[in-house]
Amino acid sequence: MPTPALFRKRMSALYPADEMAEEQLSRIKQDEEVRVEIKRVRNPKQLRLWWALCGVLADYADWCSDRETASDWLKLSIGHAEYHESPDGKTWCRPKSIAFGNCPQDQFDQILNDAINVIVSKIIPGTSNDALRNELEAMI
Repeated sequence: MPTPALFRKRMSALYPADEMAEEQLSRIKQDEEVRVEIKRVRNPKQLRLWWALCGVLADYADWCSDRETASDWLKLSIGHAEYHESPDGKTWCRPKSIAFGNCPQDQFDQILNDAINVIVSKIIPGTSNDALRNELEAMI
């Protein structure tokens, strides 16, 4: 199954937004019909900032094995989670999604800011929010 590709709409047509989309589009024969699932995506730059932040956490924290783990930990740390109670009365939680359809832009902005605060206060003390944000910007 191909990786989802990004397209942009101009007038009434869709155009590839990146090299991966161009490659996938090139595999479609002229007049061939294909099924496309339309999903709005988070601002790609902000999503790259999130994953860069998760990479920073994975690099600085020995207990954090990868960016996925970092993402889950950050979401749980800032309370972006769903809490459930099992039949035996135990409470458990899982991180919520930051996908565009599940998390409005203003909420994502706050999540990103809160996650930066957590990294600065708990993982890299002595670093400012602005310094970390500047490092993230340079990474992407």
